[in-house]
Amino acid sequence: MAHAGIGILSLWLGRNRWCSKSGMGYAIFAILLGMIITNASSQLFPNFKLTGFKLVAKDGEFFIKCSLVLLAVEFSVLKEVGWQAIVVSWVGSPVSLISGYLIGTRLFKMETDISILIAVGATWCGASAISAVSAVVGSSSTNVSLSISVVALFTAVFTFVQAYLAIFFGMDDRVAGAWIGSSVDQTGNVVASAAIISEEATEVAGIVKIVLNSGLGILVTAIAFWWQTRQTTQTETDEENTGTNTTNKFSLLFLWDSFPKFVLGYIACSTILTIVLPLLEESPEGEALQPAVLSLNKWWFAIG
Repeated sequence: MAHAGIGILSLWLGRNRWCSKSGMGYAIFAILLGMIITNASSQLFPNFKLTGFKLVAKDGEFFIKCSLVLLAVEFSVLKEVGWQAIVVSWVGSPVSLISGYLIGTRLFKMETDISILIAVGATWCGASAISAVSAVVGSSSTNVSLSISVVALFTAVFTFVQAYLAIFFGMDDRVAGAWIGSSVDQTGNVVASAAIISEEATEVAGIVKIVLNSGLGILVTAIAFWWQTRQTTQTETDEENTGTNTTNKFSLLFLWDSFPKFVLGYIACSTILTIVLPLLEESPEGEALQPAVLSLNKWWFAIG
């Protein structure tokens, strides 16, 4: 009930004309209200139990992924921005990843595994990518936690900063969406950031993020081959530092486990819309379907 209340209040506040013009959409209010309730309430009301609320809060990422699935559009729209999304995601991100890794290891003399984990997390899929790659490079839990913390800190900042920078510089909504989708980590943060700008920016950001996420398996495979080629043997000192063996066998099952399944849901939902919308063209049902899906998209994000 608490999540539903936050969702309803966020959507109501986000529809305010002044808030909309100021870039303060429902996503901002959902995040702020959630933060206030979960953090401030324990300080103000120490005897007030939020057990049920916290249990549901653990499913927040699932709700946000449901929201992204419902961001589905017809394949004709995907065709419009598809190739640009592929270029931004699968060309720009790997270049940033390699640059970040080289800066970390050569300029700042960081440990190899921490450098690659932070670079992967910052340029690809945040904690999901870090977790997947850490299993390949054999990072210790301490290094994984450190990498996730660093990436999460900057993600929280840039979720708001990038959106308002795009508004300040008068960036085109589609360009802003592509920029946010390719550079802001975590699916939920991408949607939240782009939602500050407009629905069009959110749509483009979602497409770019999905294209980026779909390449996670390819990324992990490439890093696995590179890592195993680079480090064929491991000294006893390395084993003590990492606590794991970096020469673990790599399997297709691991790829499937690390692949973000909501991408398949997005494709399935887009397929349904592509088939159904032309059949319902110029009918009341057809006119209501797309707005209904978009409303559900906002609702799932608001409660996430």
